[in-house]
Amino acid sequence: MGRRLSSERDGSRRTPNAHRFGESVTATVICGSCHHDCPDTCVWDVTVRDGRAVRLRGNRQHPTTKGTLCPKVNRFLDRVYHPDRIQTPLRRIGSKGDAVFEPMSWDDAIHEIAQRFAAIRRASGAEAILPFSFDGTQGVIQKGLMADRHVQAGLRRDSATVPSM
Repeated sequence: MGRRLSSERDGSRRTPNAHRFGESVTATVICGSCHHDCPDTCVWDVTVRDGRAVRLRGNRQHPTTKGTLCPKVNRFLDRVYHPDRIQTPLRRIGSKGDAVFEPMSWDDAIHEIAQRFAAIRRASGAEAILPFSFDGTQGVIQKGLMADRHVQAGLRRDSATVPSM
């Protein structure tokens, strides 16, 4: 869903000479929000061209940040498109600590995790699984997203309710 950039009604603009002389490319600007753990819940605009995000900038209409992005988000596209970014689940095939993995499909990964969780619950009860979902990339928008799922699975404690050692 694009945001109107000009008087065109389709939410896109033509960028002349983007590929070769005489060609033009449609760019769409999509409004989104930051997923990082801070209270600003920054709103950003990402320009997408040919299915690839090519520009990320703060939304000037955000009441707190007024178009400014923090250092975590300023380099976000560099991280997303970094050649070393892991883009598929990995299965350990060596001993723990050997760092030997093989790629696996998302369906297979979810299936394996679900089977292992079910086996743990059967053997030791739901309390044997400690949900940990409070990391540095969960902001106000995601708050509580996983909590409902944890409760439905019978997990009554999480990392926030267990005293640290």
